[in-house]
Amino acid sequence: MTGRRRSPSSPDGRALAVGHDSGTVRLWDIASRRLVRTMMGSRVIVYVAFSPDGRTHACGSGDNTSPLTHLWDLTTGHRSDLPGSGWVTFSPGGRFLAVASGGNQLWPWELPHRRRRAMLHVADRTDFVAFSPYGKTLACGGGEINY
Repeated sequence: MTGRRRSPSSPDGRALAVGHDSGTVRLWDIASRRLVRTMMGSRVIVYVAFSPDGRTHACGSGDNTSPLTHLWDLTTGHRSDLPGSGWVTFSPGGRFLAVASGGNQLWPWELPHRRRRAMLHVADRTDFVAFSPYGKTLACGGGEINY
């Protein structure tokens, strides 16, 4: 699988999403090993995540020339976009989506209303973001690794 980036499974463990350099996300049924759906996104899909209920799929690009986060309703296949792109993660209840820019910005989105709750500026590069288990704290990290 050339170009594969990050491949999380759905919360029920039945589906696998694979982001590709081509801008596609392929959704696979794990048990049957069959391709369920191919979703077209921006260029270079690097970060993918399922909502906790498994009904929404988010993906972000590591390519700043197309800074959009894509959200797919997995029931209907409908795609909607949010400004900004990078590492994506859902809050435990699925109400919020956090997007780390790969620069020094972090965007928490309230999903039911597609409303950005803030634009947070951090001191260093934000490559990763995570919610605490109860969803009340948002942590980010990143920076350069020099060997």
